[in-house]
Amino acid sequence: MRRELKQDIAKALKGEEDMEEAVRKKVLSYSRKIQEGSQEWDILFRKHYQEELKKRGRMP
Repeated sequence: MRRELKQDIAKALKGEEDMEEAVRKKVLSYSRKIQEGSQEWDILFRKHYQEELKKRGRMP
């Protein structure tokens, strides 16, 4: 049972990493360079993160 739980957690963390990487690539693909950590970056990151959650069926 521990092994299954450990595998489930590892899978979830990998999914989060994949999602963050996809979102980061979207924000970096803008023609205008946006400084990471800026307010604009945060807003765009949240927007695209929410879209990615919906796309992957993790949010209603």
